[in-house]
Amino acid sequence: GPFTVTLDNTGTLGVLNPSTVTVKGGANYTFSGSGFITGTTTSLTIQDTGTKLTLLNAGNTFSGGTTIRDGSTLQIGDGATNSGSLGTAISGNSVTFGTGGGTLIFDPVNTAFGPYSGNIVDGTVGNNGQVQVLHGTVILTGTNAYGGGTTVGTISVGATLQIGDGTISGSLPGDVSLVNSASTLAFKPGVTALTIS
Repeated sequence: GPFTVTLDNTGTLGVLNPSTVTVKGGANYTFSGSGFITGTTTSLTIQDTGTKLTLLNAGNTFSGGTTIRDGSTLQIGDGATNSGSLGTAISGNSVTFGTGGGTLIFDPVNTAFGPYSGNIVDGTVGNNGQVQVLHGTVILTGTNAYGGGTTVGTISVGATLQIGDGTISGSLPGDVSLVNSASTLAFKPGVTALTIS
């Protein structure tokens, strides 16, 4: 790699609607274009050490869940021109860190990503998945439970992680590192208690 898959939304080629999309092999992959991954039971899996998938296409509507395992990485957006999307955040469309853990990176283009109401969790205690927010604002409202901690911003750029949207409180597990002095951790709870663990 790196490898780029362009979904151009022309005919049936621009829309992926399989039961499972699996990205593996220890290389870098990018999905881009006006097409999208869809399907009410379609799931996305990233696996194998060194594998990284960057989702740049904005219209993903799959709702079968996402698994990141074996130390692989899923990045949403490129922080420059595309914020990407993670699929429809409904019940069951969680991001799960499987055996060996991995990293989920949000890199929106200086605009709010979310609210994302899917849960971000370790499939098993000790998988120690990590979440990073590199640019913009990311709003999480799910019941999150991952053990690898969260970083917000980069050395040169600040970012914001917001837990809750004023209606749904969300939750924040583990340690949070604000990498840049311009980075912000914000809380906007709803009617229920916001959980920090």
